[in-house]
Amino acid sequence: MRKRGAQEATTEQGRLGVEDPVTGTSRAARRYAKAVFQLAEQDRQLGEWERRLTAVRELLSDPEVAAVLTNPTIPNDQRMALISAPPHLLDPEATNLAKLLIESNRVRDVAAIAEEFQRLADEAAGRVRATVTRMSCRSASARRSGCMSWWTLGSSAV
Repeated sequence: MRKRGAQEATTEQGRLGVEDPVTGTSRAARRYAKAVFQLAEQDRQLGEWERRLTAVRELLSDPEVAAVLTNPTIPNDQRMALISAPPHLLDPEATNLAKLLIESNRVRDVAAIAEEFQRLADEAAGRVRATVTRMSCRSASARRSGCMSWWTLGSSAV
């Protein structure tokens, strides 16, 4: 077995440390989600925070909005004002979270944060999410022939 050099090992650790190799979720997204989850759990507002995160995700995931909010040529205070100015699309807590993500340059992590929050909420509630895949025949003639050549694969989240 070949020994790796210190630089090669450090580079690999850096890559693995930034993103989970299985889920693809960044460590930062997991930290933000955990902090929001702990706050929601402490205040007994898991459902409310789930809705807030969905609203923040929908707003910040819009390509045009994300382009403005991540544009370094626009001063930070102007980007913050865009989130908190009328019409108020988010409640005050969601607005504060959005501002925090803008300020910390984590706008692009909002989807991963919401997904990790959902995973934590599911885990706390004892829920398991799964994807069900099934195969079915497209036509009656294909069914008669044993579905060997005409089939479809369908998936749905449960």
